[in-house]
Amino acid sequence: MSMESSAVSRAMSLSTVAFQGNLLNKQRNLAIAQEQLTSGLRINRASDDAAGYARARQYEQLQNRYDQYERSMGVARSWVDQTSDNLEGLANLFAEAYESSVRATNESLDDGERDTIASLVDTLMGSTIDLLNEQIDDEYLYAGTRSTVKPFAIDATDPTADTAGVVYYGNDQPRPRAIGPDVTMDVAVSGDQVVNVDRDGDGVTDFTITEALQNLADALRSNDTEAIASSVGKIQGALDHLVELTSEIGTRGNKLTLAEDQLLDAGTTIAQHRSRIEDADFAETIIALQKTQADLENSLQIAGRILSVSLLNYI
Repeated sequence: MSMESSAVSRAMSLSTVAFQGNLLNKQRNLAIAQEQLTSGLRINRASDDAAGYARARQYEQLQNRYDQYERSMGVARSWVDQTSDNLEGLANLFAEAYESSVRATNESLDDGERDTIASLVDTLMGSTIDLLNEQIDDEYLYAGTRSTVKPFAIDATDPTADTAGVVYYGNDQPRPRAIGPDVTMDVAVSGDQVVNVDRDGDGVTDFTITEALQNLADALRSNDTEAIASSVGKIQGALDHLVELTSEIGTRGNKLTLAEDQLLDAGTTIAQHRSRIEDADFAETIIALQKTQADLENSLQIAGRILSVSLLNYI
C-alpha cells in the first residue's frame, strides 16, 4: 500500500471515529428529548441536573409527608362528621323523649295511655343503645382506644352498671390524629363523655342519659305523676348535654376545616416548587426534539457525503 493510500486510510479512520462520536452524542440528545416529552419531566435522573434533582427529591419527600397528613386528615374528618351525625341522632331521640314526658304530665292521661308512652320510651332506649354502639370502619365510635370492643351493653348484674342496667366497656383514652406538622387532633369522644350528665358543672356525674330514660319509663308504668315530673327535668338535662356536646364536635369540625385549607395550600405550594424545578416545558421540549431530530438527520447526510468522497479518493 502506497503512502498516499495509507494517509487516506488514516483520514477515513479518523473521520469515522469522529462521525461515530458525534452521532452518538446526537442520538443521546434525541433520546433525552424523547424521554422528557414522554415523562413530562426535564429532570429524570441525577445526571440530567444534579442540583435540581436533589432539590426536587427534597420537595418530593416533603410532598409525601403532606400526603400522609391528608390521609390522616381524611380519617379525622370521617370520625368527626360521623360523631356529629350520631350525636344529632341521639339529641333527636331525647327531643322526642322530652315531648313524650311533657305529654305524660297531663293529669287527664290514664294508666293505659302512660303505659303506651312507656313502651315508646323503651323503644327510644333501644335506639339509644344502638347509636351508642355505632361503628365506623369496624371500629366503635365511643369505645376510646378499645375500639374493637362493643362499648355499651345492658347487664344489670354487672356492678359497674348504671341504674338503667347499662354497662360501659370502653375507656376514656384519646385517639389523636396528625393533621399537620406538629399538630394533632383528638377525633374520638369516649362513651363516658356521651352518657354522663353533669348538670351543675362540678365535675361529678349527676346521672346518665340512659338512667334518664329508664327513670321516665319506670315513672310512667307506676303512674307516679311526681316521678314523671322529676323525670322531665332529667330528660331535659340529657337533651341539653347532648346538644352542648354536638356543638363542641361542630367546633372541632370547624378547626379541622381550617387545618384542611391550610394543608391544601401548603401542599399546592410544595407541588408548584417541585414542578418549577423538574417539569419540562411542553412547547420548548417539542421544539428541542424537532431541532435535535433535524440536527441528527443533517449530521447523517453530511457524514454520508464525507465518507463517499473519502472512498472515491481511496479508490
